[in-house]
Amino acid sequence: MGILVPLNQEMDDYQEVADGLLESAMSTAQIGQDTYGLALNTNTKILFYNVKAFEDAGLSAPTTMDEFIEDCKKLAGENENGQQIWGYDEPALAGWNLCPFIWSMGGSITNEDQTKATGYLNSAETVNAIQTLADLYKEGAITGWNSGDIPMTDGFGTSLKWKAHIQILNTQQLQCQKARAVPILFLAARIFPCLIRQTKMLHGNS
Repeated sequence: MGILVPLNQEMDDYQEVADGLLESAMSTAQIGQDTYGLALNTNTKILFYNVKAFEDAGLSAPTTMDEFIEDCKKLAGENENGQQIWGYDEPALAGWNLCPFIWSMGGSITNEDQTKATGYLNSAETVNAIQTLADLYKEGAITGWNSGDIPMTDGFGTSLKWKAHIQILNTQQLQCQKARAVPILFLAARIFPCLIRQTKMLHGNS
């Protein structure tokens, strides 16, 4: 069907273009001796949290997924103005959004060779990760998951009032906030809890 083609065979200037891109990022689109994508960028997930909200609740920043889950529950509720507050917000349901949670809770999408999904995508660990997020959503501890619902990452909120006390951004999104001069108040950052897996993802950005 020609949906995916090896760029190193199709592009006359492939090597010239590839030489100008980060080698480690380019490796994420390589299968065997062929390359099926050009590296957009390299970034990682970073957990940002509202320092004051954590201090007021007597909490410290989560270092494990169990702590993250419990913190979301404890931070959710209403503020002094009667407004709904969530422990965490995630704006979409793409792999970009869900996979870090799946991996950090011991699940996976495929085997290491990315040749088999059965037994991995439907493993007990992966199912538990999705069920945990669904339960937190039903409990009102987290929100989002619908693209554009509450744009807390790319849009980072349309006002200065935080609707969620924990955000997880990548380095590209942080550059967006810097470019928009959006003030980030009373925040601190730490590594995403228990994110121990490195993966290859073929995708594009608009």
